[in-house]
Amino acid sequence: MTHKQSDKVTKQQAWQLVRDYPFAQLHFLTSPSSLDNIIHLPVYLDANSDTLYCHLANASNPLDDWPEGTPVSVVFSGPHAYISPTWAEEQKEPTWNYAWVHIQTRAEYLSDTALKHELMEKMVRQFEPEWRQESLPPQRLQAMLKAITFIKLPILNWQARFKLSQNKTAKTRQILEKALKNKGYQTLSSLMGTN
Repeated sequence: MTHKQSDKVTKQQAWQLVRDYPFAQLHFLTSPSSLDNIIHLPVYLDANSDTLYCHLANASNPLDDWPEGTPVSVVFSGPHAYISPTWAEEQKEPTWNYAWVHIQTRAEYLSDTALKHELMEKMVRQFEPEWRQESLPPQRLQAMLKAITFIKLPILNWQARFKLSQNKTAKTRQILEKALKNKGYQTLSSLMGTN
């Protein structure tokens, strides 16, 4: 796995953004290119194996158009907001602060029921730790697992960019953090304070 480091974003910081903002855009890089090759799905990161997982309903997925091994770009958009030049004297022009992670991978499709069961448990636990699949009637759980295809996305390359006014003085950054917090952008404000 390789990565292009931008703004000194560490792998740990990038993976935290992926966990905090798991609803990603998946761009299946096929020819001819089409808007139908872009889907939006919640994604689970297994940081131990540097692998992403997601699933699609068999009834609605176009996997026939995306053969196994198809290159995929996965885009995670983190917090972002407008930065006004009226907030701080050093901030001379309007700008936008943001954080994102891009991941390159290749699609692998999983059909093993036991593995699908395990992955579904991990994905749900990420969002609702107390819920267990055993709360579903066994036949309903089996029908659900049969109706979906899991996609395994081993991370081959990643790139991240956290544009958080790093070029400003500490005093200006504190003023901007406070302004963002006052406007309801607490997550971006906090991220600026840690980078």
